[in-house]
Amino acid sequence: MSFVIRQIAKRADGGDIIRTRTLDAAEITIGRGTDCDIQLPDLGVMLRHARLSQLSDGRIAIEATGGIPLEIQGQFVNRADLDIDKNPAIDIASHGLTLSRGESPGSVAITVERTIAAADADDSTSETGVFSLEGALPSRRGIAWALILAVLTIGLA
Repeated sequence: MSFVIRQIAKRADGGDIIRTRTLDAAEITIGRGTDCDIQLPDLGVMLRHARLSQLSDGRIAIEATGGIPLEIQGQFVNRADLDIDKNPAIDIASHGLTLSRGESPGSVAITVERTIAAADADDSTSETGVFSLEGALPSRRGIAWALILAVLTIGLA
């Protein structure tokens, strides 16, 4: 039993960088930690987020070990048995994992790809608009005109 892991990263010019490696194990770990077999560099991922294990030919069990449920085919679950022939998709924070059959018999191919760009995931400009008072106060130009009129009124009085 082996896992073929394909990690896809995007280059600045739009191309893909594909890193492929094979692990001969019946169980692998997914997480942010350096000791995990599949490392996902995202703060939304626990150090040891999930565990994948092969049950039988064509069946994979995934279990959330970090306490945060996994999103599998749009549903949040803590544990699931997946059929490889259906090419299940697993979403963990900003990464998507797609499972399929590998080229050699008994192997499982896992394609890991970032689904949300890093710039979109940490968009601090949208957060500042949420906590500002721009909608409640008049504009700076309106305040400036009001102050000029107040000074002229007081000066003429």
